[in-house]
Amino acid sequence: MPTCPSVAEIGALVAHLRQSLGDNTAPRSALRSVVNLARNGEADTALDELCLVIDCFAITLTEEQFERIGRLAEHFESDAPEETRLARLVI
Repeated sequence: MPTCPSVAEIGALVAHLRQSLGDNTAPRSALRSVVNLARNGEADTALDELCLVIDCFAITLTEEQFERIGRLAEHFESDAPEETRLARLVI
């Protein structure tokens, strides 16, 4: 079965975020659950969870990462990036 492009996009975004965290295991584990949600057909929920994890752990984002989250939010008609005020975490 082919992977939905949004699932691949979430997976790639999470991979970049996890790499930037180094050995900080708590957020890395939380991000792993985001990927599992996406792979299990819950990509819209995964996006919401991703925003919550980024907010909870104050994970900084590049402008490009923030824009990718914005595109996913548009695709899923989600307001999670605004609700969690992710723009404040862009470096």
